[in-house]
Amino acid sequence: MRVKTRFKRPSRLVGLCVPLVFAFVFALLHLATNSGAGDTNRGGNQVSVRENALSVGRFCHSSIQNTYAYRMNAPEKGEKQPRPGHWFHFIEFHLPLSFTERSNPFDLDVGSFNLLLLLPKISWISELTPMTRFFLSAAYSAPFVRRDVAALVFPQSITFLSAENSLRSTHGMKSPEIDGDRASIVAKRSHIWTSTIHQSIFDRFVRSDALICRNADGMVEFDTELLSTNVAKSGTGFGRVNSPVHEWFATIEEAQAMRQSFDMLCRIVSADEANSAELHARVPRKLDEAKTGCLSELMSTANEDDKKKRQAVIYQRDFNRKFSDVNQVKSEIKRALGPDWSVSVVMHDDDNPPCLLYHCLKRVELLITPHGFQSMLTMFLPTRAYMFEIFPSRYRWTGYKALGLMFGVRHVWVESHPLTMFGRALSAAFTTKRCMASYFCRYLVRKSDVSFDELSSSTLEKIVERT
Repeated sequence: MRVKTRFKRPSRLVGLCVPLVFAFVFALLHLATNSGAGDTNRGGNQVSVRENALSVGRFCHSSIQNTYAYRMNAPEKGEKQPRPGHWFHFIEFHLPLSFTERSNPFDLDVGSFNLLLLLPKISWISELTPMTRFFLSAAYSAPFVRRDVAALVFPQSITFLSAENSLRSTHGMKSPEIDGDRASIVAKRSHIWTSTIHQSIFDRFVRSDALICRNADGMVEFDTELLSTNVAKSGTGFGRVNSPVHEWFATIEEAQAMRQSFDMLCRIVSADEANSAELHARVPRKLDEAKTGCLSELMSTANEDDKKKRQAVIYQRDFNRKFSDVNQVKSEIKRALGPDWSVSVVMHDDDNPPCLLYHCLKRVELLITPHGFQSMLTMFLPTRAYMFEIFPSRYRWTGYKALGLMFGVRHVWVESHPLTMFGRALSAAFTTKRCMASYFCRYLVRKSDVSFDELSSSTLEKIVERT
């Protein structure tokens, strides 16, 4: 028995160790295969093999020609700081467009080009959400929109890079200053975040196209024409001063250029023309209702009767200031609109693909949402569409109305009834004007949930009468 036990113990040890050794070796191989990916994007999905093959030849070379670069400057300490993850409180630092003060990008007469956005801090790269990447890209692409659509030139790729991780060298220029000089900017591939117009709209601004490159530690050189960083407010640089909404677009042409920028950045490519079953599988769960609603045309799911229906979208927030009962809201809206309308609910998620939301809303005639940063989506709506914004009790800010009017979108709003005992007490003690003048009151009410009550229903009925 002793002899048996003596041989049994080592065999048990071997039996335990062998699987651990295999698991350790497998983990090392997996780590070696995926090292240097540097995936700082939010919610990235796996990329198809076909797209990998296309991208390797497209972006994985070491030199990027015909690149226009913008340098973004951080505000001074003590000043209001941008919030890279917030749709409104980031883009307000990068508008107005101020076309007249930028260099003419067509002086060089190039057929296509790439855009490089130099961010002041490396933390901004990871803090940007898909939508703030998209808004930032659209804002800096809009000046390149030509008036003659037939000869439209637009960026093939947009790269986000921290100035902390880049090396610059001038090409025989007298001054080393970045503005107006032709220079090369060099950075490790693992430090850059890139989106290209060749990506599927499901991946664009969601997943970095540079992730598929094997040589993550390799250097990439951008041969740049550096544009002027002066904006309308003299003496400041892009990204340093937040601007009021009514100053974002000085002319109708600038708003139209922004629209066209959205459209060009979200062009449908061959990867999006697969059969409807593949497309359905890729739509995020939070946009599920949109498949048969605002996305039905893209998804090829609409029958002839559905195609004739007008589209309305309810955009539900995910944290605070939500519709207290979104299903009840949907029922009320469907009743008020009648059978000629299709109503779908879109649930907010930071990882929702921006271009999918754009294609959802570009044909929508009515967008209903609580007040919040998602009201920036008014820029996606067609002209003469309605943006219906519902404020918490005793809270009102009309900045998004100013934004909508620039894009030809009609804006209506109501103030919700208070939903809690505390809200009712505040509502009794303060008028909206007094509450908005008090920081303490404004802070307490601004995060409250909202309802779709009698006033909302009657307002919606008036909208139906006008359309």
